[in-house]
Amino acid sequence: MIRQQKILNNIILVLFLSNYGYAQTFDYSKLKNNPIKFINHELSYVKNSKAYDILPAFGMAKEVHKSSLIDIKINESPPIFHICNDSIQENQFNNVTEYLLYAKNKINLDSLFANAINSSTKYKIYIRFEDYYTFTFNSRKFAVFRVTERRFFSNVLYYHLILLELKNDRVVESFAFIDCPEVTLSCFGDFNFDGNLDFIDWRKKERKISLYSLRGNKFVKERQYIEVRPTKSEQNYESHYDDLFNYSLIDKKNTKWFYSF
Repeated sequence: MIRQQKILNNIILVLFLSNYGYAQTFDYSKLKNNPIKFINHELSYVKNSKAYDILPAFGMAKEVHKSSLIDIKINESPPIFHICNDSIQENQFNNVTEYLLYAKNKINLDSLFANAINSSTKYKIYIRFEDYYTFTFNSRKFAVFRVTERRFFSNVLYYHLILLELKNDRVVESFAFIDCPEVTLSCFGDFNFDGNLDFIDWRKKERKISLYSLRGNKFVKERQYIEVRPTKSEQNYESHYDDLFNYSLIDKKNTKWFYSF
């Protein structure tokens, strides 16, 4: 009887710590939203894909060369092209503005990333398209692209997201998000249950996970956020390797969310 009581007490203690303690780690499944169904479209690099393999050396700025734009077809139907530089110079004045062509809709990538929802860029971004998905949310159709940096001295482990709202293959709105988690699109959903598409901004080495809601045609930063802090192993790794992490321990005391985790 005493042994059974100890086992029961241990179970209660584990449940108590998982619900109210500080040891709970963050993942998107804890946000209790209805998951969005994403349709994955395989990218097909039809033309000039070798431009994606060109990585600049730090000394390339000394070379005199003006980049030219080439088109990389990344999807057949609808036709999607990345119009990009055939090489990347450190001297950005030698490079031409790149753009995305989605079914004849031209999206200036410099302007898109300069106005990224969750950050302002300090440098020009040169991207490589990795994944392409479509989804529907409350009768609104969207396309989302995951992209990485093409310059090796940039944060190549970071993903950026390009989100397009579509109506009959016409792009009505376009958005960019900087430095997103590498492995998931679960950052999109309706996390505050207001019927609007939301974006969760889980940035590396940031202690606040912010929430943005698409109100009409604009993403607005909400007051709610999740405070996180690094685990002991993340702290040790960072101090040893000076690397970056998505901090994962939920700091419940300082979190201002819609419900208790």
